[in-house]
Amino acid sequence: SPGGRAPAVASIRTSQVLREILTKNPGAKNFTVQESVDAIGENRVATSLVCFSLPGMLPVPGTSNLRGVPAGLIAGQMIAGKTEIKLPHFILRRSVPRRSLSVAIYAILPVLEMAEKAAKPRQLWASHPAVQRVLGVFILLLALIIALPFFGFNVAHAASIFIISLGLAEHDGLAILIGVLAGLASLILLTG
Repeated sequence: SPGGRAPAVASIRTSQVLREILTKNPGAKNFTVQESVDAIGENRVATSLVCFSLPGMLPVPGTSNLRGVPAGLIAGQMIAGKTEIKLPHFILRRSVPRRSLSVAIYAILPVLEMAEKAAKPRQLWASHPAVQRVLGVFILLLALIIALPFFGFNVAHAASIFIISLGLAEHDGLAILIGVLAGLASLILLTG
């Protein structure tokens, strides 16, 4: 941004936060959405979206009850300009087995860590709060489609949410744009 300094790269990377969901709760057999949000932090909207995009991207047994719905609700809060995650109790009580969550997190970590190495603060207008509200509308649309039983493009929709969210977490407007373009392409394929 002209005159302003670029925001520092996130001090705690998304990959580290996802790892800590498991390491901070060594005895948990199941993870509720509440425990996941608590481990991530209520003010880490983008990181939470990365986490809740995983059930749509990876066909891990035991995670289907989280496909699309938490991401959609978080997107709704982005649209409202909220910076803290507040989800309804019926969603917070949903849970996934530890094994399923571990498989999902460890499957995505190599990709996530590579993306984090490439990510850097740029095109900062894409992280502006007004732009984030528009992104919230787009993420909500993708999340609704994931939550509804349309088959074929859910992985692409979830991957778009994942890329946009990572871009938001890293203040990387280029990643956000790539995620939006990927999401538009998957929507065009769905409607075509």
